[in-house]
Amino acid sequence: MKFLTGISKSEMLDYLKLEEDEGTADLLKRSSLLYVGSAATDVGKTHYWSYPTPDGVAWVSYSSDGGLGTEVEEDVPRVIRDSTASREKHPVRKVARSPCLPPDRSPVPKARWVPLKEAPRLFYFPMHFEGVSMKHAASVFAARPLRSDVGIRLWVLHFCVKLTSGRYAVIGAREDSPEQISIELEVEDSKRDYPHGYVHVADLREILAALGREVQLPLKNCQYHWRE
Repeated sequence: MKFLTGISKSEMLDYLKLEEDEGTADLLKRSSLLYVGSAATDVGKTHYWSYPTPDGVAWVSYSSDGGLGTEVEEDVPRVIRDSTASREKHPVRKVARSPCLPPDRSPVPKARWVPLKEAPRLFYFPMHFEGVSMKHAASVFAARPLRSDVGIRLWVLHFCVKLTSGRYAVIGAREDSPEQISIELEVEDSKRDYPHGYVHVADLREILAALGREVQLPLKNCQYHWRE
């Protein structure tokens, strides 16, 4: 497959385990990625694979210029969406889990560090920010980051914070790029008005304010809906 598309499933799997939320990453194995096809895009020929998520399927693409990334559904060509197999046809990895306690939603006066072993298992949406170092972020929240190996010889530092909203966020950075952090916001799993859930502008604003930054509006579109 790499000979035909320019990338292997192992490389894509390593990428998705880094980029996706924990709930999706835990489902994935090499056979979970199903090749859908290719389409002409602004950057040339782009190949598409589908993969399972907890409540559906998503797509990852690799373009002729070497660009690898996940895709928002509305950006996936119609012919690719129509050719995508149902979630039931995507193999998933079986994960034995211990019972999960409900998240502690008690109020806190300001955002505070929560050790990862005490952090709840939730869905998170990542956003990347340059010019904010991991060292500064850890200092602001008095956090002790955990160092984790995510594959492809790549190490990341990350820690969890509990926000005044009672929701949680994970702040991380690649060890080889400590001046660029990712802020992963908890996804509110409510499907009353929007099928994929919500992420909150107020949560992002609270974290960035603590780091000495401001939210730049408008925020980019994603598979979730932005809610104040």
